[in-house]
Amino acid sequence: MTYRIFSATALLAALTSGAAGAAPVQWAGNGHWYELIIDDLQTTFSGALGAAAARTWMGDDGYLATITSGLEQAFLDAVNPNGYTAWLGGGDRRVEADWRWLNGPEAGEVFTYTNWSAGEPNNCCGGEHGLLGWWSGNQWNDIYDGAGAYAYVVEYGAAPSTVPLPAGLPLLGFGLGAFGLVALRRRSV
Repeated sequence: MTYRIFSATALLAALTSGAAGAAPVQWAGNGHWYELIIDDLQTTFSGALGAAAARTWMGDDGYLATITSGLEQAFLDAVNPNGYTAWLGGGDRRVEADWRWLNGPEAGEVFTYTNWSAGEPNNCCGGEHGLLGWWSGNQWNDIYDGAGAYAYVVEYGAAPSTVPLPAGLPLLGFGLGAFGLVALRRRSV
């Protein structure tokens, strides 16, 4: 049996570190992994984008979560049962009211699913360009970059790959066609 002895300083550092959360969990809906990072220092939106990009899990790079369906939202509601306000990977930084995913496989895509709280997004005070989840219940809010959130959600998953046409597929088609011609020829004889 192995025992590990931690100094009081090491134990205190582990207990008070800013980026703590549960281990990533996988959603069967897309095969991606999600990790709620609780940050008592209240990371800004830009800070969360950078921190998420610096993380990896099982060989995949991290990015702020992109929620593209109600099912994915429901899964993430369960990942964040305490309803921490958490940064997500969307924004309208380039063009006001043109909400797009800023990172991950959906980078640059316009939102196809939204979960805005009543009256949001409202660009209050002329500068709310970051996407904050779990603002009012489990809904979203637009908020300015300098605001601090107690958490952010990191998603890990590669972009969907396009499967190239195997070189042997045309040959298989040709072979099946030739086989069909031979079968027809035999019937007619």
